[in-house]
Amino acid sequence: MELAGTYRYTILVKTDDKEEAGTDAPIYVDLVGTQGRTPVKILSEKGFEKSTSTTKVISGKDLGDVYGIVLSETVNDPWTPKFIKVTYKGKFEEFEFHGQ
Repeated sequence: MELAGTYRYTILVKTDDKEEAGTDAPIYVDLVGTQGRTPVKILSEKGFEKSTSTTKVISGKDLGDVYGIVLSETVNDPWTPKFIKVTYKGKFEEFEFHGQ
């Protein structure tokens, strides 16, 4: 925990290795938990290259147990994540993606 009531959520993103799996578009994230959700936050301003892993740390209120993740972008781009892992309060959740 950083400040009282503020938690760190470490997000590991693995982009698939398929052709055109990467993107140059900004990607946004919203974590969903049993006690609420984060405001939409920027996950990457410059997108993600295929076959790469990237880690981003965001801060927010205590979400309880994280059970969902909402990804969004401002353009229609074929970005294909392979998985996203969220680590928080000594726990982690993994979200796998199977195509689009």
